[in-house]
Amino acid sequence: MGEHPFSIMSLAGDTYVLVTSEALDREQVAEYIVTVRAWNENSPALSASKTLFVELLDVNDNAPNFAQAFCTMVLSENKPAVMTLGRLSTWTPTREKTPT
Repeated sequence: MGEHPFSIMSLAGDTYVLVTSEALDREQVAEYIVTVRAWNENSPALSASKTLFVELLDVNDNAPNFAQAFCTMVLSENKPAVMTLGRLSTWTPTREKTPT
């Protein structure tokens, strides 16, 4: 099956399953297109193929990072409650920078 990290395993009788042959990482490859072909041993041999689209879902495997290494916010005393002090930005290696 080429360079894909998949293989075919016999489950029972004429039933087979597509399984991963190594750990998959969405940050490396987000999707695969896999073509599976089957044929019989008759004469003439008959065959069929099916193309599968395998999309990897992202899991939360990267900790967020703060955009600033150090941040100071100053607030004068006697201000009302629920006063906005400022904004911080975070980002993860798999997502764009987003304000939080």
